[in-house]
Amino acid sequence: MTQTALISNAAFSVGGLIVGYVLGRVAPRRPAAHSNDMSTPDHQHSRVVKFTAIVLFCLGIGTTAVAAFTSVQRYNDSELFRTTAECQAQWNQAFRAVLVERNKATDQERAAQRALLGTVLNPAASDGDRRGALATYYDVLRQVDATRADNPLPASDRC
Repeated sequence: MTQTALISNAAFSVGGLIVGYVLGRVAPRRPAAHSNDMSTPDHQHSRVVKFTAIVLFCLGIGTTAVAAFTSVQRYNDSELFRTTAECQAQWNQAFRAVLVERNKATDQERAAQRALLGTVLNPAASDGDRRGALATYYDVLRQVDATRADNPLPASDRC
């Protein structure tokens, strides 16, 4: 997660706490009675206000905890995404380099195959020319196989 997103999450959390605090402070209040009678409406109202304040405080703490957890989770997810993307980019570069070398080898093999077929299918070619074309084709095949062995495809499960 970027620093901007982290600051944004923190700002929303703090903003929520401030709004909750302000709403709690501006709520209408009834003065408490000076009676020791626990069944008076003022005493019951006082208990409701205290209960409501406790519930709102717990909700504020819970909201802050959820916001903190979400921020940490987003940070971890973004780090994982970044490292996976970097790994994939490196794999793509390695794959491209190997593919270029293997493609060059394939081009050499196709050129040797065309030369072989041109000699073998030529009615004017002698048996020595045909044997020489086969030997040349076989040498190119060994070179191509060596090039492929020197340039294996990268493991796809690396990232």
